[in-house]
Order: sequence, then structure tokens, then C-alpha cells
Amino acid sequence: MADPRLDRVNSRLCSTADQFAALLARADVVVTSRLHGLVFGLAQGAPVLAVDPVAGGGKLTAQGVAWQWPAVLSSEELIAGGDGHSGALLDQWWQWCLGPEAREQAKAHAAQAASTGRQQLTDLVNHLTTPTAR
Repeated sequence: MADPRLDRVNSRLCSTADQFAALLARADVVVTSRLHGLVFGLAQGAPVLAVDPVAGGGKLTAQGVAWQWPAVLSSEELIAGGDGHSGALLDQWWQWCLGPEAREQAKAHAAQAASTGRQQLTDLVNHLTTPTAR
């Protein structure tokens, strides 16, 4: 388990974002119910198993769709599986995340994330600095 809090005093926690990124990059699988866990994990090339805690799907599910990442489960799927189905569902996605297909997809997302982010920033700056016609 990795605590995402940064702390320069506590040697058990990462003290910089780069240290935390390096930790995620070495993970076999990142399991999270948080948006930043999904995005940061995929940006580092680590397969992510995400569970969206918001009924009906929230921003975690939306980001899973945006990243075209299949291992995002809804809380309803797990709650409905109270008969043991939820454990099987989690195990199915856990095994997928440990496999080569998930690792390849995560690494492809990591390679794409940097250039996409740069382009989005450039587009935003251009939009903000270009006078609009009235």
C-alpha cells in the first residue's frame, strides 16, 4: 500500500511527486477508488484496477472512459455481487491487470499522456491569448 501524501519529514512517505511517480511506475497493479490514482497510475504505465465509489458512476468512471481503460468497476457492480460475485469480479480484473495486455495498454497510455498533455496546454494558452472577434 502506498500513501499518496507527500511528507518531507516522515521517511515512510514519498517527499516529492517524482518519488511517488517512480513508486507507481514499479507497481504491478495500482488499486484505487480515487481519480488521481487512476490517472497517475496510467500516466506511469502501471495497470490500474479502479472502483468508482459514486453510485451511477462519477468522475472516476468518466476518466476510465476518457482513457479507454476497461478495469473500472462501479460500486453497484460490487454491491450487487454480495453473493460472492464481487470477489470473482475483482479477481477477474486483478488477473487481467497482472497480464501482458494490461501492461501493454498502460505503457501505451503513459507514452501518449505526455504529448497529449503538452498539446492540451498549448491549445489552452492559444485560446486564452487569442483575441476573440466581437
